[in-house]
Amino acid sequence: MTILKKFLLNFGRNAFLSLGTINYIVLLFNFLLKIKKIFQLKKLTPLDNTFNKISINYNKKKYFINISKLNKLCSERDTFGLIREIFFRNVYLKNFNVSNFNKFICIDLGSNRGIFSLMASKIFKTVICVELQSKYNKCVHEIMLSNHQKNYKIINGVIGELGMNISNKLEFSQNKIDINQLIKNEADKHKVFLKIDIEGGEFKLFEEINLDLVEAISMELHKGGDIEYILDKIKNKNFFIECFNDQLEKINYQSSTITFIKARKIINYY
Repeated sequence: MTILKKFLLNFGRNAFLSLGTINYIVLLFNFLLKIKKIFQLKKLTPLDNTFNKISINYNKKKYFINISKLNKLCSERDTFGLIREIFFRNVYLKNFNVSNFNKFICIDLGSNRGIFSLMASKIFKTVICVELQSKYNKCVHEIMLSNHQKNYKIINGVIGELGMNISNKLEFSQNKIDINQLIKNEADKHKVFLKIDIEGGEFKLFEEINLDLVEAISMELHKGGDIEYILDKIKNKNFFIECFNDQLEKINYQSSTITFIKARKIINYY
């Protein structure tokens, strides 16, 4: 039942509105065509070759993504999986009033090939794409160029520490980023929104980070660290916190199944 719930989040209202009628039907058809393999794998990865290129609608704006080109540029094949996660499931911006963010700076910690950064570029004033692996830089430039977006910059380096899910065989920047200096530089003129998905590095990050200049946070949590410490640090800085499991169901602050955290400063957000 849990895996089915997660699957259904990829085919709900957000998916229909994002894809439009024809592409949504194409997606459903491919799901039915490959349903046996999908349930054998317990993953939707067999759908990753459904589209070569795609136009996405979100927040009354259009986004064009050349899926096959991005896959080729980074030598990976799961770009459509990221699109489903970020646009269809809307794991990072769901539960936020995005109309408030047009004067915010978004610092995208763990930008990967830039799918969320692209979404953010049309919602926030500017996006800072922070990524461990420089191999994704060409993807970010490609996806921004395809959408005529120039309000971004890329920083390669380590935030927090290398998470447990990152192989030491990967080529990555050894540059250690001072997160507090980065936030201070960007918060000089604008409010800061932090999106965090750094594959377990968040636990070390929260030992170092100063949240005084951060207004809102959207974070994916991974296993292997002290979740309670992160939550308490956010709460003690006067944030309103909402916690969600992998099916994006709101859950108790003390739950051990927390996968996503959404937080915003109580005084300044509205």
